[in-house]
Parts: sequence; structure tokens; C-alpha cells
Amino acid sequence: MFGTREEIESELTHKHNLLRSFRKNLQITETQISKFAPAEVRLGLYRQRDDIESQITETLRGIELLEKELGGATHKQVQIVVHHLLPSLPPGMIHLYNKENDPLLKYDMSNYGDKSLSVIVSSQIEDFSFRCNDTIRLAPGENATVLQLPVIKPEAIKNLYEVRQVVLHTRASCLCGDKESLLFMQDYNIQMLARDVIIWAIVLEPHFVRDLSYQIAAWVTPNARPVVELVGQATEYAQSRSFVGYVNSGSYKHRAEIVRGQVKAIFHVLKERTKITYVDSRISFGCRSQGVQQRVNLPGDSITYHHANCIDGTVLYASLFERISLNPVIVLVPGHAFVGWEAVEGTRKYEFLETTMTNNYTFEDAYNSGMDQFGKAQSLIGNSLFDPNGFIVLHNIRDLRGKGIIPME
Repeated sequence: MFGTREEIESELTHKHNLLRSFRKNLQITETQISKFAPAEVRLGLYRQRDDIESQITETLRGIELLEKELGGATHKQVQIVVHHLLPSLPPGMIHLYNKENDPLLKYDMSNYGDKSLSVIVSSQIEDFSFRCNDTIRLAPGENATVLQLPVIKPEAIKNLYEVRQVVLHTRASCLCGDKESLLFMQDYNIQMLARDVIIWAIVLEPHFVRDLSYQIAAWVTPNARPVVELVGQATEYAQSRSFVGYVNSGSYKHRAEIVRGQVKAIFHVLKERTKITYVDSRISFGCRSQGVQQRVNLPGDSITYHHANCIDGTVLYASLFERISLNPVIVLVPGHAFVGWEAVEGTRKYEFLETTMTNNYTFEDAYNSGMDQFGKAQSLIGNSLFDPNGFIVLHNIRDLRGKGIIPME
């Protein structure tokens, strides 16, 4: 370290000048990034921003050490408390989260001094997210709260099929006048769940459950290549060798029969071409003691690896239905799921199919089973997930698309 007070103060001045330069470069880089849609930003710009952030972190560490050598940090009037709110993140659904409702971190800060200052807070999940930055101006005596949820890098989670322990980096600094000082720097260990894990619900207290099952719509992926290819094969089983979706003329019965014929073609291509083995396993939202998260095969994986359980088969069928312009619905009951579709467009009247009967039964058997299950459980619509008296939840995929629940791939 430097020997005299003058040398320390000189080095502090130098580092503060460096910090201002880095901050200016960061601002220029972020301005460049903001000119593009997220999918169009060159990766080099993100890397440049991360490199500048690393330089800022190292410079702040140097300033902290120099200030301690002088006899203490220059900014003691601000207090900041960090709350780490989510111990694990589900990559498959993270695009559905927002910092207002699903923050990863909460910063509570207070200015106990007699001068206005700015607090700069940041967070980043190592290897998996871009850095999130917020700057808050605090007047004397003022309090503020900042919520953060770093944006996940799509390429980092594309092939994430195992749980990973990752490091969450957090940092806060105080800017008063032209001087910036480090307030704290803390790392946390968090879990990045496998990409195909869904969190069905969050149990906040014994009698209050936040139902997240609607997010299953993200698993309905009509544009996945295996789904597109399978629809092409299914035309061999369709009337007139094509899919027409919904028609606008004729009686209700006639229009419903046309749609049902297209569903039957999907049933037969899955039965004859994919040879999917159905695994008899309950899905975990049916029993609280089993937990509220579960792995769900993406439709492309079910097609590729030839196995599925009830929820896997349900999102597979729903993807195929959406691909041929039908309106699919997913039905959840305790321990089980099955698929449905709007029989005639715009009527909100549905027909249903038991997907686990694809291999060993006729279409008529699977159709009758689905209709029977819905008929028996229909009176329980409106009961919440985990209701001890039973429940049935019907998720209309078209409605959920309108609410921003887009396909995972």
C-alpha cells in the first residue's frame, strides 16, 4: 500500500477519476444496447458491458481499501439492507416473471445524513444473467426500496437439464458529489433449476397458495421443429390430407365433427409414428406433501425420446392442436392432467381427450374417457389448487397467450 497520507489521497483521486470514466463508458454502452430490441443486441455489447462492470467493481474495492487506510469510509450516512427473496429460479418460466411480482432481491435503503446522495445497486447471476443496475437518488432522511430480477441469458439456459448451484453477485455503492464509495459487496448461492421444471404453486402459508399452474402454457410449443414435422406427417391421417382448423359454416354438430376429425388425425400420428411409451406417474400438484414443482417434458423431447406421462402428453397434444390452429385447453385435476379443445370457435364449449390412452386404445376410447373425466369433475371448477375437496383447473391456451404466456421455444 501507499506510505503517506498524501500518496493515499492522490491514489484515491486517481481511482475516483477512473471510476467516473468507467461510469461514462458504461452509460455509452447501455445507450447503445437500448437502441436495439433484446433479441437484436450483439453479444459483444453485452460482453463489453460486463467487462466495464468488472472494472467498476475492482476500482470500488480499491477505493474501499484506501478509505479504510485513511481511517474509515467517507460515506457512513446511508444504510442498506438486502433481502434475498428467491432461493431458486426456474429457467423455463423466468421469462414470465417480473421484478414487481417476482423479485430475486429487495434493497431497503435509508439516508441518515444531511446531504443528498445516490445509491447504485447491481446484481448478476454468474454465467447465467446480464447485470441489473439501478440508481436511486435519496434526499436527507429519505427511504427507498429497489426490486431487482436480472435478465437471464437465453443461450445459457437452452440446454440446462440439471439443477445447478450458481453464484448471485450483489453490489451497492454510494455516490455523493463526485465521490463514489463501496457500501457492500455480497455473494449468495442460489439454485438454477432445470429448464423443464415447472413450479405449480408457491405455498405462502398453510391456507394461502399462489397458483402458478397457468404457466404450463409456456410448455405448449407449436413452433418446435419436432412438432412442426409431426404435423406434416399427420396430414396423411387427415381428411383431404390437410388441416383446415375451424370452419365458419354449417351446423354446430357438423363444425364440431370437422374439428374432431383433425384431433383424431393427431391422435393417430402419435399412435402410429411416435410410439410414445406412457408412464403412469401422478403429477405433484395433487398432494402438498409431494411438493409443488415438477419436471415436465417439452413436446420436442417427448417426441424425440418416445416417453411421456399425463402432463407431458397433454402439452404435446396442446402444441399439435395449436399448430393446426385449434384452441387447446389443459385440464388439471388432483394428480392428473388431460387435454381439450374448443369444439367450435368462439363458443367456449370444449371436448376432451385422455392422452395416456394413445398407445393401447382407440380414439373413441380416449375421447370418451376425457369427456367422462371432465363431466365428473366439472362441478369443482373454481376450487383453488390443493383444495381438500378436490379441484379442476381449465387453462385456455389462447387466453394465456393474450396475457403474455408465450412458448418456451
